[in-house]
Amino acid sequence: MIDAVTSLLENFSPKNRDVGRRLEALLAENSWAFQQAVVQYLLNGCDKQNLPIVIWLLQRNRKLFDLLLNPQLTSIEDSIIAAKIINNVIDQLDIQLAPRR
Repeated sequence: MIDAVTSLLENFSPKNRDVGRRLEALLAENSWAFQQAVVQYLLNGCDKQNLPIVIWLLQRNRKLFDLLLNPQLTSIEDSIIAAKIINNVIDQLDIQLAPRR
């Protein structure tokens, strides 16, 4: 799954909607493995231009919070690094992750 997600993200283009659909299908197929692949993608020097699509997919499927705060998914250290990378792309990440009432 890591190779599939990485390959799709490296070849992502807003003009190629098929890549977005394939990413969403992988997320639906196995959200756990998808999230692990995303963490590895972030830690291995992701393309910052493609990061918004990953964040959007995770937020849309309510998995971003899990990706950053689930100790069974990733280590605390890796979660902190991932959060810092994501925070550089998303303004007010903390507000977006806060529970809505």
